[in-house]
Amino acid sequence: MKTKLKELLEWDVPNWSQALAFWQPHLDGAYKEGTPVLTIGERYGGLSLWLAKQGKANICTDYVIPSDKAMELHQSHGVSELVKYEMVNIFELPYPDNSFDVVVIKSVIGGLKLTYSDKKSRTLENQKKAIAEIIRVLKPGGVYLGAENMRGGLLHRFLRKKTGRDKHWRYLDKKELSYLLDGFAKVYTKFYGYLGSNFKNKIFNSLTSFADKVFSALLPGSRLYIGFFVGKK
Repeated sequence: MKTKLKELLEWDVPNWSQALAFWQPHLDGAYKEGTPVLTIGERYGGLSLWLAKQGKANICTDYVIPSDKAMELHQSHGVSELVKYEMVNIFELPYPDNSFDVVVIKSVIGGLKLTYSDKKSRTLENQKKAIAEIIRVLKPGGVYLGAENMRGGLLHRFLRKKTGRDKHWRYLDKKELSYLLDGFAKVYTKFYGYLGSNFKNKIFNSLTSFADKVFSALLPGSRLYIGFFVGKK
């Protein structure tokens, strides 16, 4: 069964899918047979599917057990035998030091709260604690493949404030992302997207995703709204 990018990424697919190509060489270089990839925040199991379709075993995790939809998705593609499902707290990962060669996370760090019911615990320092746990469970030479919502330019900040989206997420700027990742021996980053491609009109989405290729090449990273990165331990 052919995999659709929407099954892997859910929203704003043309722009967020740029992460996959950015990650792929680092994934291929780090993955070793016999050690599963750890995916975190995999409610619907998209990145677990991306890995399994490449024959890479992985542990599909979330704060609660990944949904039935994730399991059904993997079953429909015939890759269930490569996926294990677990409930984890990213601040206290239930794995020994140096357990994984690869950890993959998309659009999770910005929403983290140390205490799930306390919005005030959604802080940069608590996000740093989560990254420290990722570093702890990675083997030497292992990689953290990440993609997160960035603060972007004035347009993004204005629209988020107007729609109230800034109340439910902590968007990162480039300096903060560097701070979160400074525990890695090497870090590779790429910033992408200005207009987005998450509109109801498909033709408009095609136009904006094409425009974003141009904007992403011309504008500074601080004005783009997605950050792709690889941290190597």
